[in-house]
Amino acid sequence: MNRFSTALLLAFAIVACQEKQTQMQNPSEIPIDSTFLASYDNLPQNESGDIVREAIAGAGGWEAWTRNQSLSYNKTITFYDTLGNETRTLTQLHEYNLFPSFKARITWSENGNNYKIINNGQQAWKFENDIQMTDEQNVNSAYNSSYGSHYVMSMPFKLADPGCQLEYEGMDTIPDGTTAHRIKVTYAEGAGSSWNYHTWWYFFDPDTKQLLGNQFYGGGYSFTQYENFLDVDDLTFNEVRHSHQSDSLLNLKYISSSYRNTDVKLGPLFSDEYFEPAK
Repeated sequence: MNRFSTALLLAFAIVACQEKQTQMQNPSEIPIDSTFLASYDNLPQNESGDIVREAIAGAGGWEAWTRNQSLSYNKTITFYDTLGNETRTLTQLHEYNLFPSFKARITWSENGNNYKIINNGQQAWKFENDIQMTDEQNVNSAYNSSYGSHYVMSMPFKLADPGCQLEYEGMDTIPDGTTAHRIKVTYAEGAGSSWNYHTWWYFFDPDTKQLLGNQFYGGGYSFTQYENFLDVDDLTFNEVRHSHQSDSLLNLKYISSSYRNTDVKLGPLFSDEYFEPAK
């Protein structure tokens, strides 16, 4: 989860209609890094590890997650001002290669312009009408949106990533009044640039272990409430979530954005060429 910051909670927008791309055949023959696969077995043998294992099992299981090579979905994002008024709505198409290595492509249209973010796993680019945007803000946006959106959509499976550090903090009450298990999540040095800067807290239903929400700190606090889930093949994904600015004690200040994921599909790998900036 390299270089994404608080902007990942405000990932940009989706286009529903995209030309279908050629995909590689026989993806099951492509090996997945053994260190990554073993990371699930290395979850701690304590309460935090038990909760994450149960959450992953409830969302379809580790084996079902790792046998899917690609993920695509439409994401509609609504932004609000501090008074709760809608200010902007965007729709993006997100397309990812999951295994054996991460790659991302995000496309959308806004105000008569076409935008594209490409991440080939080593470098990220953002384009407006096929012209590369090279200023610092848009370079960071390319990383933030691609890594961050993939991270959030892939919960709770990403909590088994190498370098993910889990700390059980007991029971807590989230803003809607629900009592939940609270797990603090930080990242070891070398596990991505969010170590030593970003901190997450994830909240799980005490009975089902389904993910209920998260709190994020990266210079300020926000809380995201998860609502509605959808089943795709053997896996469960979040369909709707709402993000609020908050304080450290989970007191909400105002809603900042809402997200709806639709047309979620799992499948074989997209070709490597699909994630090159010239495409």
